[in-house]
Amino acid sequence: MLRRFWADIHARVTIILIAIVVTVTAVHLGMSLLAMRDRLIETVRDDLDLVVDVAETLVSTNRALLKSDALIIAKQLVDVPDEELEATLTNIVTPERFMALTVLDRHGIVASHGEDALPPSALTLNENGYLQKAFEGNSTISTTYWNEETKKLLMYIYVPINETRVLSVTIPGMLFSELLSNFKVWKTGNLYVLDEHGIMIANPRDFMVLERYDFIERGKINPSDKNTGEFFETVVKEAKEGRGSGSGSYFYDGKVR
Repeated sequence: MLRRFWADIHARVTIILIAIVVTVTAVHLGMSLLAMRDRLIETVRDDLDLVVDVAETLVSTNRALLKSDALIIAKQLVDVPDEELEATLTNIVTPERFMALTVLDRHGIVASHGEDALPPSALTLNENGYLQKAFEGNSTISTTYWNEETKKLLMYIYVPINETRVLSVTIPGMLFSELLSNFKVWKTGNLYVLDEHGIMIANPRDFMVLERYDFIERGKINPSDKNTGEFFETVVKEAKEGRGSGSGSYFYDGKVR
């Protein structure tokens, strides 16, 4: 009887020990999986941040080059009389990306060259301050505008010529979107560029740039875009606070982006 009792206890102890070992192994495996998941998430974030940094450098460098090239042209116009401006603009050799040139003073357009020169109607669009900043001595690049006359999406570089004149250079509205078109992280990681109001100016989906998508406003109107709108609103807010670019995810079109 004693032998059977001891055998029974021994069996139970063995079963308990096995159960403990299995439990410890399962816990260890679970912790390992959690650690692997955390490392994977960290790797993805590091990859995203790296690509964003490279893309931001590319965009910033191109912005600086565009402004520099525009300033070179502006210097050639400093002492040109009004009556000679049209001819001078026609004869200036410009970079391939420059579509048209326009000279303005504080009263309006003085002279222009090119089909896509800044239209008179665009002067009313400058409540955003781009032109005013140029008259204050700063070089700026505008957001995108749809030109109804030429049916083109355009952007404008504004640089000072002197204290009374500003040069506007027309560039393609899809320029930055095409610049970033080859950047992709993993399967769904894409790069976007927004203006200071949240308007899309670079996106792998061309129609969003051409239609000047504003997810912030769309999120306030359409409940299905609410999450996306809040995401981009945060992005714009952080950029205005000086935190620059970054990476993140949001829900759009039935998928996490």
